[in-house]
Amino acid sequence: MNISKNVFYHWLKMRDKPIKETTTAFLLSRIVGLFKESRENYCSYRLQKMLEREKLFYSRSYVAVLMRKLGLRSISRRKFVVTKDSNHNY
Repeated sequence: MNISKNVFYHWLKMRDKPIKETTTAFLLSRIVGLFKESRENYCSYRLQKMLEREKLFYSRSYVAVLMRKLGLRSISRRKFVVTKDSNHNY
Protein backbone atom coordinates (compact mmCIF):
# COMPACT_ATOMS: atom_id res chain seq x y z
CA MET A 1 0.00 0.00 0.00
CA ASN A 2 1.13 3.49 -0.75
CA ILE A 3 -0.03 5.46 2.28
CA SER A 4 2.04 7.50 4.63
CA LYS A 5 2.81 6.44 8.18
CA ASN A 6 1.09 9.55 9.42
CA VAL A 7 -2.22 8.60 7.79
CA PHE A 8 -2.03 5.05 9.15
CA TYR A 9 -1.34 6.13 12.73
CA HIS A 10 -4.02 8.80 12.54
CA TRP A 11 -6.52 6.16 11.37
CA LEU A 12 -5.34 3.79 14.12
CA LYS A 13 -5.87 6.46 16.77
CA MET A 14 -9.26 7.66 15.46
CA ARG A 15 -10.95 4.40 14.42
CA ASP A 16 -12.66 3.75 17.76
CA LYS A 17 -13.94 7.30 18.27
CA PRO A 18 -17.42 8.17 17.02
CA ILE A 19 -17.48 10.37 13.94
CA LYS A 20 -18.65 13.90 14.56
CA GLU A 21 -21.44 15.45 12.59
CA THR A 22 -20.40 16.26 9.03
CA THR A 23 -20.26 19.85 7.86
CA THR A 24 -23.20 19.36 5.49
CA ALA A 25 -25.37 17.88 8.25
CA PHE A 26 -24.40 20.75 10.54
CA LEU A 27 -25.22 23.28 7.81
CA LEU A 28 -28.60 21.65 7.19
CA SER A 29 -29.44 21.81 10.89
CA ARG A 30 -28.42 25.50 11.08
CA ILE A 31 -30.52 26.33 8.01
CA VAL A 32 -33.57 24.65 9.53
CA GLY A 33 -32.94 26.38 12.86
CA LEU A 34 -32.61 29.84 11.33
CA PHE A 35 -35.61 29.23 9.09
CA LYS A 36 -37.78 28.29 12.08
CA GLU A 37 -36.48 31.27 14.09
CA SER A 38 -37.55 33.59 11.28
CA ARG A 39 -41.06 32.06 11.38
CA GLU A 40 -40.49 30.69 7.85
CA ASN A 41 -40.00 34.18 6.37
CA TYR A 42 -36.34 34.14 5.36
CA CYS A 43 -35.36 33.30 1.80
CA SER A 44 -31.99 31.91 0.76
CA TYR A 45 -30.44 35.38 0.55
CA ARG A 46 -31.31 36.32 4.12
CA LEU A 47 -30.37 32.88 5.45
CA GLN A 48 -27.01 33.19 3.74
CA LYS A 49 -26.45 36.56 5.43
CA MET A 50 -27.40 35.06 8.82
CA LEU A 51 -24.95 32.20 8.25
CA GLU A 52 -22.22 34.74 7.42
CA ARG A 53 -22.81 36.40 10.79
CA GLU A 54 -22.08 33.00 12.36
CA LYS A 55 -18.84 32.77 10.32
CA LEU A 56 -20.27 30.13 7.96
CA PHE A 57 -19.51 31.26 4.41
CA TYR A 58 -21.55 29.54 1.72
CA SER A 59 -22.94 30.87 -1.55
CA ARG A 60 -26.56 31.89 -1.82
CA SER A 61 -27.24 29.38 -4.57
CA TYR A 62 -25.90 26.52 -2.42
CA VAL A 63 -28.14 27.61 0.46
CA ALA A 64 -31.07 27.68 -2.02
CA VAL A 65 -30.25 24.14 -3.20
CA LEU A 66 -30.16 22.88 0.39
CA MET A 67 -33.44 24.65 1.18
CA ARG A 68 -35.04 22.98 -1.84
CA LYS A 69 -33.65 19.62 -0.70
CA LEU A 70 -35.19 20.15 2.75
CA GLY A 71 -38.48 21.33 1.26
CA LEU A 72 -38.23 24.77 2.86
CA ARG A 73 -39.93 27.64 1.14
CA SER A 74 -40.29 31.14 2.49
CA ILE A 75 -43.71 32.66 2.92
CA SER A 76 -43.73 36.09 1.33
CA ARG A 77 -46.38 38.28 2.85
CA ARG A 78 -47.33 41.40 0.96
CA LYS A 79 -48.58 44.47 2.71
CA PHE A 80 -52.10 45.56 1.87
CA VAL A 81 -52.06 48.61 -0.35
CA VAL A 82 -55.22 50.53 -1.11
CA THR A 83 -55.26 51.04 -4.87
CA LYS A 84 -58.75 52.42 -5.29
CA ASP A 85 -59.05 56.18 -5.56
CA SER A 86 -62.50 57.28 -4.47
CA ASN A 87 -62.14 60.72 -6.06
CA HIS A 88 -62.82 59.62 -9.62
CA ASN A 89 -65.45 60.77 -12.14
CA TYR A 90 -67.04 57.40 -12.98
